Amino acid sequence: MNSIVARTLEILENHFPGESVLFHEPGVEPALHLFHAPNSICSQKVRVVLAALGQPYVSHQMNIPRGDTYVPDYVRLRAAACEQQGLPFANQHSGSTAMATTGCDACVVPTLVDQRSGEILIDSQRICLELVARSGSYREELCPEFCKPQLLEELRIIDEFPNYPILAANVDKKAGVTHPQSEGFAINKVRRCDELIEKYSHDQLLVKAYSAKWEKELSAANNLFEKESMQKTIEIIKHILSDLNSRLSDINTSFLFSDNPTLADLFWGLELMRLDNLKLNYLWSEEIFSPLNSYYHRVCDAPALIQAVTDWDGARIS
Repeated sequence: MNSIVARTLEILENHFPGESVLFHEPGVEPALHLFHAPNSICSQKVRVVLAALGQPYVSHQMNIPRGDTYVPDYVRLRAAACEQQGLPFANQHSGSTAMATTGCDACVVPTLVDQRSGEILIDSQRICLELVARSGSYREELCPEFCKPQLLEELRIIDEFPNYPILAANVDKKAGVTHPQSEGFAINKVRRCDELIEKYSHDQLLVKAYSAKWEKELSAANNLFEKESMQKTIEIIKHILSDLNSRLSDINTSFLFSDNPTLADLFWGLELMRLDNLKLNYLWSEEIFSPLNSYYHRVCDAPALIQAVTDWDGARIS
């Protein structure tokens, strides 16, 4: 393994002590190290795929409100991976976490480090597809060749899902609308970056990463949390759910492509679970959404979802 990556991993293990997850050979530490947060939906995607594959790994849990994802050694590791892969730093926030359209954020989770090869894998969708590609016999189950283009389109839709603004919303059940909880949801991150840019002004890579994060969170604060913007987000989500409901109405299988859950089904399960936790399940409460309701209950019974989210301490947002 690259000596710099090895040294950084050692430092990060001191910050975020690891715990082995899933069965593995006694006395042999898993090679994969996952830096993640319990209720981060991007982290949940990676955990659910690791669970579905039965892939052992070392879990390094991070506390997002405490600012763990801004720890310099962690940011430097991700920032270096962004640059090595030719990914520009994200300096605007669309409301989604899609790296393909927003750019690379060095101050988020998840990050997967392969201790054998020294690879640093960033972006939940890329990580999950890479894990599936390496999985051998599980590959066809989670990402079947016969429906791969359609499955990848589902992943694209999910990747663009506007998860960020709804985290700062309260739901008025009678009115069926949402209101921002706090204008400081993103501004607090801007202030954190201000302090870090000043503190690490001598480190060019950190300044670049923190400055991009500063711009990204400021754009979120200015554009995503006003009442009109929040309502527009809700309308976008309802449209996405309506389209999914239509696709589910046209199938005669338990899940989108077969009677076994694929990567797309597991990811949709996470999104629906998140909306349910945030009291936004009213968006599919009408009778017309009965295919989506039935699908949600089926996918929530997937063992990988139960292990990675339902039974994972702190994973559910209440």
